[in-house]
Amino acid sequence: MKFARATLITMLTLFTLLAIPLRLAAQQAHPHFKFRDLGTLGGPQSSLFGGSQVINSNGVVAFGGDTSISDPNYPNYNPLLGQDPFIQHAIRWHKGVKTDLGTLPGGWSSYSGWITDNGLNSGIAEDGSIDPVTGWPATHAVLWQKHKIVDMGTLPGGYEAGATAVNSAGQAAGFASNTITDQYSFFGWGTQSRAFRWTASEGMKDIGDLGGPDAAAWLQNEVGQIAGQSYINSTPNSYSTECGSKVPTVDTFLWDKGIMNDLPRLGGICSAANGINSSGQVAGFSYANALYPHAVLWSKGNDGKYALQDLGDFGAPGSKAFWINDAGEVVGYAQDQNHFNRAFLWTNGTLMNLGSLNSDTCSAALGINSKTQIIGNSGDCHNFVSRPFLWQSGSIYDLSTAFPPSHFMAAEAEFINSDGEVAGVGTLPNGDHHAYVLIPCKAGTKGCKRVTAGVASRAAAMTQNSAPMTLPGPNRLGRLYQQWGVSAHKPQ
Repeated sequence: MKFARATLITMLTLFTLLAIPLRLAAQQAHPHFKFRDLGTLGGPQSSLFGGSQVINSNGVVAFGGDTSISDPNYPNYNPLLGQDPFIQHAIRWHKGVKTDLGTLPGGWSSYSGWITDNGLNSGIAEDGSIDPVTGWPATHAVLWQKHKIVDMGTLPGGYEAGATAVNSAGQAAGFASNTITDQYSFFGWGTQSRAFRWTASEGMKDIGDLGGPDAAAWLQNEVGQIAGQSYINSTPNSYSTECGSKVPTVDTFLWDKGIMNDLPRLGGICSAANGINSSGQVAGFSYANALYPHAVLWSKGNDGKYALQDLGDFGAPGSKAFWINDAGEVVGYAQDQNHFNRAFLWTNGTLMNLGSLNSDTCSAALGINSKTQIIGNSGDCHNFVSRPFLWQSGSIYDLSTAFPPSHFMAAEAEFINSDGEVAGVGTLPNGDHHAYVLIPCKAGTKGCKRVTAGVASRAAAMTQNSAPMTLPGPNRLGRLYQQWGVSAHKPQ
């Protein structure tokens, strides 16, 4: 039921080490948390928009949940909202209070994604019409302001749109369909997908592409820079990657003050942006060939050009970066000599292995805040059962020990805010998913639990320096956003 970047884990591995950090947060007391299951609106499931800021600095969580009402369109569903037999609505949760944000007049379902510190959040909602091209329920990009829904609409003539990001100034970004037929449509619309920027004064505007027919915006920072992906031409390649099977080459772009910058790539046919900070640095991945993605960082140099930095690996090709903070610290996963993926922190040119929980064979880091507190997931690479972790000050902690006994069979952490509050999704014993939040608390207070420290092996420090790289010519990135190696479009 998720409107999300692919987030359920193809787990990663790590025979694990805790290298000595170059930059550690001040030593902190053993962490304690209060657990809150965010529940639903009467139906069975709830979830988060993975890979986005889903909890703001005030502890407000933006997510989506099922109502108890059957969807009258089901099994004819819009893939952007997922295969769900129940009507689902966008929800805000704050200090135990859930607010149903509703949907557009005439529509049934909606979903909330990014939320800003001043309480704006972007998302997607059905408007009650049927897309005549696809035959499924049509969607509009929407914005919630003070619990009121604002219809951003679609591009002229189009029937589909979704808002993936918004900043505190009310500038939103996302993707929308137009009327031009396209056999390589990002979302299977049969028409082109276009990246858009929306403001209250100008409405929805197509921000362009990198030479190909499709583009989509995934991320936006507080100064209005937008990162996304675009085809670079209309000529399909002969390979299959996360960007699709035998589709045109996909490049990452950074849109800044009306200019769509084509970011360098490593030479393969696909790349993507997973995180952006306030300085316009972008973290993600780029294929060096048709087989393996590399975690990369794009930064603007003094000459005004964007340089690509390969963040390295732990001995075998294959890595991805998922988030970046304003200090330029990047987290993700990288493979070791045995081709197991391991959670990393990249800082000042050094890639550091963060370890995994106890005997777990896999780990990956998904989020980092300004205090270098890192969240991610750890588990068995083969059965994909995971549990969330917190890494801080050189130690790794099992966040699942803050859950009530047997509450979740497995769980994932998705985002951590500046106060160390963690939002994620867990799987109940019956297989349903519920969103949750973990709130730091003082030992001894009611409902406050100390989380268990994980045990990681102490192998020799595995670090790898990486150097900036500027590639000649028009270098571009990719289209399908993805985490953990699960092939899917970013909104899933």
